[in-house]
Amino acid sequence: MNPYEPPGDIKHRLDPQTDIADPQTDDERSDSHVRMFLGAILGSIVFGLLMELISRLN
Repeated sequence: MNPYEPPGDIKHRLDPQTDIADPQTDDERSDSHVRMFLGAILGSIVFGLLMELISRLN
């Protein structure tokens, strides 16, 4: 151990593999992307059906 390094080991704190600010794993991140994608598709379908309903009422 290098006596000149602080006890918190600054290399460990700056390591992107152990980033504490982003606790999500890769699986959770890909699941959220899939959920957002499916939500966007579902939202566009609902929006299209709503526009179709409004155009038929006029």
